[in-house]
Amino acid sequence: MSGLATARACLEAGLRPRVFEQKLTVGGLWSPESPLCRQTMRTNISRHTVVFSSLPWASKKTFPTADEVWRYLSIYSQTFLDPDTVSFGHRVMRVSRREEGWNVAWEAQDGNGDHTFDYLVVASGHFSKPYTPNIPGLQNFPGTVLHSSEYRGPEQVQDKRVAVVGDSLSAVEISGEIAPHVSNLNPHPPPSLLDISSVPPLASPRKQPGEILLPSEEDILKKNRFIKSLCGDQSLLSPTLRIPEDQAAFTAISEHYANAVRAGVISLHARRLESVQGQHLVLDDGVRLEEPVDVIITATGFRTSIPFFDDDILATPDHTFLAISQHLASFSSHCAFVGMYRGPYQGVIELQARWAAKVLSGQLPIPPEQTQRDGIALERRIRERVPRFQFPHSDYVGIMADLAEELGIDPVAAWPGRNTNTVTPAQFGSGEAASQLLTEVEEDLAAAERGKWVAAAVYSALQGPWKIERRLESAMSTLPSGTFRGRASFTRRVTQASTPSSPEYEYGYLETGQLTTDTGLQLDAQRRYRYVYDEDDDRIDAYFDDTSDRGFFHSLRFLAPGEESHEGGDWAPWFREARKGWCAIGNHLCQPDTYDAAYWFAFTGVHLEEFRISYRVKGPNKDYVASATFTR
Repeated sequence: MSGLATARACLEAGLRPRVFEQKLTVGGLWSPESPLCRQTMRTNISRHTVVFSSLPWASKKTFPTADEVWRYLSIYSQTFLDPDTVSFGHRVMRVSRREEGWNVAWEAQDGNGDHTFDYLVVASGHFSKPYTPNIPGLQNFPGTVLHSSEYRGPEQVQDKRVAVVGDSLSAVEISGEIAPHVSNLNPHPPPSLLDISSVPPLASPRKQPGEILLPSEEDILKKNRFIKSLCGDQSLLSPTLRIPEDQAAFTAISEHYANAVRAGVISLHARRLESVQGQHLVLDDGVRLEEPVDVIITATGFRTSIPFFDDDILATPDHTFLAISQHLASFSSHCAFVGMYRGPYQGVIELQARWAAKVLSGQLPIPPEQTQRDGIALERRIRERVPRFQFPHSDYVGIMADLAEELGIDPVAAWPGRNTNTVTPAQFGSGEAASQLLTEVEEDLAAAERGKWVAAAVYSALQGPWKIERRLESAMSTLPSGTFRGRASFTRRVTQASTPSSPEYEYGYLETGQLTTDTGLQLDAQRRYRYVYDEDDDRIDAYFDDTSDRGFFHSLRFLAPGEESHEGGDWAPWFREARKGWCAIGNHLCQPDTYDAAYWFAFTGVHLEEFRISYRVKGPNKDYVASATFTR
């Protein structure tokens, strides 16, 4: 992706680029050829961030799939690059400095070769070499050991006992995905692992306009409190997930991980894996876990690999062309790096590429050597900081601001009257494509205010155990009124129609408890439903789940704020409720009876702290309202 953006920027700057790609397709880690790409993988940030400013998405999915990302990058290449710009199937073997430029040697099926170029841009990415630490006993483990890059899908671990070792994005993503498929799951995150929502960053008021590279204690405290406002108190999910506010937090994004922890499907051990003894894991506090495991997934990251440089270049860490000047790009007189750090988004990549192309073409000055040496010193400080940050350069908004300043771009002036508070690549571009992308951001933000994606948030947050109390008020003597108290659970599971290669999921709902009628009669009671989320329509559907009936019950239609005043009535759960919440309605005709359903959901951050369901049932032999409250 960095190579494509750089090639286009070079063409626009009047240069003649040649891209060397060792695979036969574009896409980098998103290519179908990439060992890092799995069918179930999706972006963990929205399409408004994972986008180039000159090409809108054909798909309107909020979080594109791996295949959709690859197709997007293929269209980008076909649209903006000449066919002969990219040399596919060419593996770079050596890069040497020459007086006249940079000599690149390669090997390919149609023959090896080399050529000396005036300029060099390295855009091979950070995630190039999987890293697994040397853990005693791991090589002798009798089960299966997978690095996260070798994980392809849940069928690899079906009905196995699995340990996921890691402390970041892949560990959380994979744990959440495989939880319904395994018999036991023991990931090993650090105490500061967070589950956060996936939203474009905001250009909120800042004490400085540029990137914050070494956050102060005050910065860390503010960030933790902000994340807590999104996530709620994660210690309620598990004491292991308590976040000390004075420590730099690790962040990870998963739709299912947090509530799988709450449900007890995932057990946490906030220790390092010291050794492996047979099928048992030994932690660094000496504890030997009793439960044996069949599969160990090491989600332990990657190492940047640039083995093609001559040894004299790699052995000179103070060489300015290896520096990250203000972490924007790096230069010698004829060399630049683009996208070569952990966690760049398309916006940063695109602006780095444009800046590098303008410098190499002489349209902008090369940063002074002292500025580059200051960059080296700063990178050392970041690298040597203890404890280390999860991402050495996580201030996306600040990086974009710094790059925009170097390029003379002012988004507010370029797009008067448009939304430039939600930071996306579009506001740093121009033309019809960028305008369309800004319009899509504005439309989605407006739709969110009306309740779009609330169904997805509710569905994700339902998982796990609940306490339930239901009051049944009957108008007919043949069906006495009463109160039900018990437990309910939403269990994420694969559907009956699911296949190993294309898993589909649903919630199995089970409630058990005791109904006490107003006449004093006590009865044991239970009921079962199935709940399915339809991503295309952003809709939750409820189904019966009894042995005799698995048919459709009703759909939840979420209401825009204020719309609830025109729906339901004094039987609805939001009636006389002062607290804010999201409301939904549904109905079902079960001849000769009609069921009207009303829902009320109260969130703290992304976590659902309470919800209510009321049913109003009318028929020849039924006339009652059943109102249930669910709490954790």
